[in-house]
Amino acid sequence: MTKIRTAEHSQKISEALKGRKLTPEHIEKLRQAKKGKKRGKRTEETREKISKTLKGRPLTEERKKNIREAMTPEVIARVSALKKGVPLSKETRQKISESHKGKKLSLAHKEKIRLTSLGRTHTEETKEKLRELNTGKKMSEEAVRKMALTKIGKTQSLETRMKRSAAMKLKEYGPRGPFSEETILKISGDNSVFAILTEELVLEIRELYLQGNHTHRSLAEKYKVAKSTITAILSRRSWKHI
Repeated sequence: MTKIRTAEHSQKISEALKGRKLTPEHIEKLRQAKKGKKRGKRTEETREKISKTLKGRPLTEERKKNIREAMTPEVIARVSALKKGVPLSKETRQKISESHKGKKLSLAHKEKIRLTSLGRTHTEETKEKLRELNTGKKMSEEAVRKMALTKIGKTQSLETRMKRSAAMKLKEYGPRGPFSEETILKISGDNSVFAILTEELVLEIRELYLQGNHTHRSLAEKYKVAKSTITAILSRRSWKHI
């Protein structure tokens, strides 16, 4: 028959073990003893207790190193498989968001993310969710500016150019007939998913050209776009709503 420890007894054991470090042999023994055993699901109360005891405790460099070494590709794959399909609660997402605030990703980390995302495509269900989530949202001027700067100097593939061409053809006439003025405004300028420049930059280009110190080619080189793009802006074939 298993004896149940009282809270007082548990507290005494905890205080007696405080500050003690387990030897590598002891750690290995514990690991072997637990091997193959299935751990029962922790109750909410137990998880709350663990969370409180660990709160505010900084990890030592040794502990961080141990965690890094323990996280082998096999372990990461196993954890990933267990969490697959389990949706995060709103509270958890908020916590993750706050913990990442102000953090800047290194170039190596960005490259890893890029490589893991290569070849992946969203399902129709995910696309629909993203569409519903972003409907009615307007990006800030700063966000638009940042997106424009990331696109400057990048060359587009033939497939992308063909998609843009098809989208421009549908600009005034959609698959169900002519678009209303309101709809045209919604998909024009900064609101267009294909926009490389911003309204601010377009007005700047027109102002510089009127000063007489720039040609179409020099403006194209300055803003890293095609000469035909500058010509279309200045002749108001594009961005004609401003």
